Amino acid sequence: MRALVYEGPYQMPLRNMPAPTPGPNEVLIEVKAVGICGSDVHGYTGSTGRRTAPMIMGHEFSGVISSVGAGVTLAKPGDAVVPTPMFPFNNIGQRKVLGVFSTNGAYADQVVVHESMVLPKPDHVTFQQAAMCEPLSIAMHALSRTPVKQGDTVVVVGAGTIGMLAMLAARLKGAGRVIMTDMSPHRLEMAEEMGADLTINIKEQDPVQTVIDYTNGVGVDCAVEAVGITPAVQQAHKMTSNGGHITWIGNSDKMIEVDMQ
Repeated sequence: MRALVYEGPYQMPLRNMPAPTPGPNEVLIEVKAVGICGSDVHGYTGSTGRRTAPMIMGHEFSGVISSVGAGVTLAKPGDAVVPTPMFPFNNIGQRKVLGVFSTNGAYADQVVVHESMVLPKPDHVTFQQAAMCEPLSIAMHALSRTPVKQGDTVVVVGAGTIGMLAMLAARLKGAGRVIMTDMSPHRLEMAEEMGADLTINIKEQDPVQTVIDYTNGVGVDCAVEAVGITPAVQQAHKMTSNGGHITWIGNSDKMIEVDMQ
């Protein structure tokens, strides 16, 4: 099979290699669509240390089961599926993540996962759409832990894929106004098309002051930080009202500085 093999920072050539074989309770999936996560980009550059060469990245994907191992009862060959990247816990409470550290993922023609990791893909959902389920689950989980009330004002710091999905999740929870901040005009234009009430280009405007002015000096009810660097976290803190709530999703920098005063 073909696979993009991470061999070190900025080194990910296309290689031909043997296809994996499903073991007991495992299924072999023919990959139909796969997304490029921001964490994969950071892994490619070697900035996070969460990719151990040589390995195959890719954890946002969909496909069709081509064969199954012994004992599989939850799926069969020909099933169109959307896998979760989280393997079951082992007997000492550890678990692997597909396409992370040294566990091979879906930047390949085929990949093996545990049968418990696959969910059926509805016929009306395309493979490309199904590959978005994993990042969507991140946003939905984050907003499930964010106490957005009907009519609240929410700011999402960072208009990447997760940030965009967090904006939609906030709207589903009843947010009355959603603000998006980023430094990319293209991303902010997309955010407007997807329903953001206010977009702020942090290269052109002071994001904190703009949010404070927009909320009549009060600040937002909830902030969602979807970048994972110190400046973005600090902006989210300063934008939030007294008694407000901040949810961190971003995970870029290893260490974050927070002003506790």
